[in-house]
Amino acid sequence: MLTRFPDGFWWLDVGAINEPAMVVPVLAGLLGISSRSGDAAMDSISSVLAERAALLVLDNCEHLVSACAALAARLLASCPRLLVLATSREPLAIAGEVAYPVPPLRTEEAFLLFVARARARQPRFETVGRAREEVEALCQRLDGLPLAIELAAARAGTLSTREMLARLERRFELLTGSLRDVPARQRSLQATVEWSYRLLPDAERRLLNRVAAFAGSFDLATIEQLEGYGVLDGISNLVDRSMLVAEMAAGGTRYRLLETIRAYALERLADEGAVAETRDRHLRHWVATAEAAYDERSATGSDRVLRILGENIDNLRGALEHAQATDPRLGLRLAGAMRDEWARRRPVEGQAWLNRLLPVYPDRDRHLGRALLALGHIAMLQQENSEALTTFNRSREVCAQVGDLAGEAWATYYLGLTETLAGHAEEAQRHLDRALELHTLVGTPFGPQQVRATMGQLLVVSDTRLDDARRLLEEVLAAANRLGNRWNAANAHRWLGLLEIRLRNWPEAEAHCREAARGFVEFDDHSGLATAIIGLARATTHGDPRRAVMLAAAGTEMRERISGRLARVWLEQVEAIRSVATTALGGRAVDSAWEQGRQLAPQEAADLALGGVHERRSPGGLSPRELEVAKLIAKGVSNRVAADRLHVSERTIEGHVLHILNKLGLENRTQVATWAADRSRTESSTG
Repeated sequence: MLTRFPDGFWWLDVGAINEPAMVVPVLAGLLGISSRSGDAAMDSISSVLAERAALLVLDNCEHLVSACAALAARLLASCPRLLVLATSREPLAIAGEVAYPVPPLRTEEAFLLFVARARARQPRFETVGRAREEVEALCQRLDGLPLAIELAAARAGTLSTREMLARLERRFELLTGSLRDVPARQRSLQATVEWSYRLLPDAERRLLNRVAAFAGSFDLATIEQLEGYGVLDGISNLVDRSMLVAEMAAGGTRYRLLETIRAYALERLADEGAVAETRDRHLRHWVATAEAAYDERSATGSDRVLRILGENIDNLRGALEHAQATDPRLGLRLAGAMRDEWARRRPVEGQAWLNRLLPVYPDRDRHLGRALLALGHIAMLQQENSEALTTFNRSREVCAQVGDLAGEAWATYYLGLTETLAGHAEEAQRHLDRALELHTLVGTPFGPQQVRATMGQLLVVSDTRLDDARRLLEEVLAAANRLGNRWNAANAHRWLGLLEIRLRNWPEAEAHCREAARGFVEFDDHSGLATAIIGLARATTHGDPRRAVMLAAAGTEMRERISGRLARVWLEQVEAIRSVATTALGGRAVDSAWEQGRQLAPQEAADLALGGVHERRSPGGLSPRELEVAKLIAKGVSNRVAADRLHVSERTIEGHVLHILNKLGLENRTQVATWAADRSRTESSTG
């Protein structure tokens, strides 16, 4: 940038100044102005810089932010060609200021920094295999903070990365340094955090300590409910001072603490003696929130419960852990109310919590019935039908005994759904008829809607009365769309897709399954997504058998990874896909495509299903653009020349290089060039 400032630049280390009144005199000395004080010195500075196209850097302003703001405002008003670049943990908040937040290092950047610093201490430091994964995990848990990474890397001569990871619970003991040529506040991670913490007003310190009790991110409404409705300014100031991270999400702004800040603030909360009381309040809040959302979904089918549980899973886990130690009754209530989250995304985790808390729950009440319903739901998804039926029957008996009509209706419904998926039509119909009676007595709209949807599913599974099945499912779809219930709409599309597959109406089946997949992706519902993409694969097998096999494999692997075996009706579709594809492609090609599909991550599978991408990324996982960059590196091209050739910025090329190094497990451009040259020779010999 210096070519933009022909009249010079000056750098003022504000961090070395302790008194606000000394900022102007120190700057005057830097400019070679004779010692003056007050307005006289300020006038002289303005006079020197008045007509200069110059740059003034004010570095580390946060502890003297008011003095720096006053200095910058006055200079900018009288020096029209001057540019001030200020680094600070909060903005100067003056007219004309443009803020450029500096994010933590990305994984690739953090990894390279750690390795460089570690090898400065230990030249033989290795990053092969497991060691690389440990370095990446360490950098991630250090929030990508450069100072924390450098301090950790300085331990490379005495601790392995595995030992460092084990000691991160006491990170402030681990992350200290011995360099004498850095400011005292940068000689340990704790000193750096304390530097920022001491700059906060007392009210914001107290607020920071309390938000540290959140295990994950949170929104403004949640912190207002827990700490009162006067916290908006405090939250804004913590964001401005870089103590709290604000992130835009689908549902609005969410806030989170870097783990390092959170660890420090929790220590201060402990100093107050307020940890137990704060976590108790959090536990009660999350139990009330989950139960209210559960009741709302049970009555109306609202998607809100799915979003609330998904966005706050880390907070809910923290509440469960606290409940297990302090109040298992509340823990079981929370685990039972989280049924939708367990079933759709985390069945194994949910099963573990429920099995841990059920034996110590002393009451026979609706909360017990709800927890049993959740446990049965997980067993049903895992195709443990006998266990699911037993558990649903226990739930129904408890709910009937305590007069929980809604709970009894839902337990009866899930008995019918289990029998439906198992292909036991007579038993399923009996349970569903009784569930419809009970839900009608409850008087809420969602229960009867779900029963009718499953009656439609039963007809599709048994391949009978498909016109009646279509009518039922289309009624459910229309109701879901009318009420804005996106998950319920996706579920209806899934079964309508299977219905059209039964009738061999391939375009209609593809359209329904595609809509189902889109809906399940929206809710990160891997259980639903798995069967939706299997349906999509079956609908498109004749047109693109290889892609269909890959999708079928991805869906099968996805479902087995999270909830055990596929239901029989979906296994039949997988078998049909393989059969058709084998006829078209041959057994070896099908086996190859199946193995490729098994390797797809859920997001890659969704991209393949919805975006029409037929292949995974190239060898090494590189994107086409990254391959281009790798080939240019092999030719000895610099980043600047590569940027010119590809019509992008040099910074973009730097990012591509970092991604290439990370994906290939390499450490420098020479190794990338060798890899690209070897790949080119291989392609030539097989082409």
